[in-house]
Parts: sequence; C-alpha cells; structure tokens
Amino acid sequence: AIIGTMNNPGTVLLTIADLSVMEVEVEVDETDVIGVGLGQESNIRVDAFPETVFKGKVTEIGSSALQRTTGGVSTQESKDFKVVITLENPSKKLKPGLSASADIIVAEKKQALAVPISALVLRDKVGADASSSTAQKDEEGVYAVENARVKFQPVGKGITGGMMIEITSGLQEGQDIVTGPYASLRDLKDGVLIKTEPKKDAPTK
Repeated sequence: AIIGTMNNPGTVLLTIADLSVMEVEVEVDETDVIGVGLGQESNIRVDAFPETVFKGKVTEIGSSALQRTTGGVSTQESKDFKVVITLENPSKKLKPGLSASADIIVAEKKQALAVPISALVLRDKVGADASSSTAQKDEEGVYAVENARVKFQPVGKGITGGMMIEITSGLQEGQDIVTGPYASLRDLKDGVLIKTEPKKDAPTK
C-alpha cells in the first residue's frame, strides 16, 4: 500500500503470511493419487536449498482433477490432482512461493527382495491358447542366469520404488538376473549363453 493512494472497497492492500505453518502444493498423476493417503510421510526438496530434505505429511487430497484452461476453455486432459503437504517444524529459511517437489511414501517394507525395474520383461506365455485374453497370454518375469545361460522366471510383484520393484515370489536372494533395454530382453530366449561382467569397484579417492 502507498500512502495517499485511493483504493476501491475489496482491494487487497497486503498479505500477511503465517510462517509458522508451511504447506507445499504438488500435482499428482491420476495413476499415483489412488495410493496417496492422509498422514503419509513425505520428503520435500526445495529448489533454493538442493542439499536439504524437509519432512512433511499429507494433509489434503483433491477430490477432483485439476482443470487447465486452454484458449479460454477448461480441460481435464492432464488428470492431475492437487495434494497438500504440511511441513513439520518448517525452517525459518523457507519463504512463501519457493518452487518445491515432494516424494510421498505410500508404502514401505524392510528386508524386501527387490530387483531393478529394467530387469522385468513381459512376454508371451508358453503354451497359451490363442483364444485366451491378453492377460492370460502374457506373463511377466525376469531372466535368471543358471550355468551361464538365461532362463525366464515368472515372478510375483509387490510395491514399486523409483528404480526398484519388490519381488514376492519366483526368485531367491543372491540369484543373478539380466537387466538391459526392454527391446533386448523381449527378444531374449531361454538357453542363450551369456557372459557376465565382473562388478566394478568404486573409484578410490
């Protein structure tokens, strides 16, 4: 507000922010929002403080998709939902309006057997009836290594992380598996001879 300036009724002169409560608004895709629940813990990263991870909990989940306006016409093509995360013990360094992103922990398991997502492959089920549905004709699994040869092993899946996925059945801890581009794994056949690469040691400083 400027001294002496005339303002109309209803004009916003200033906004007072309550910095004791800080919230982060994020947009969550429709395929992921179904797993989000109130009270779930979140790790928040603010662009202005890239080395710091702030903690928070989900306090609000949008009940309808966000609407976008294109050429004056509202659209819901994006199918994103607004999720509000309230920070726990917000730092005094934070300011309203800073850009941020968040990882919401929707599920967590300890001592779980997991493999890289790049190891999973979907292939035609051997012996499937041509009249069967698509779901019955396909099977998902990994290529395990036995005596330097690959063998397709169907697996059961659990929760999925950023780069890893939980395996609930079909594999044992310590088994060697094949990872790689999906197109290469898709064309792989049982019994193919492969050469394993030795693990590379981390560079010394």
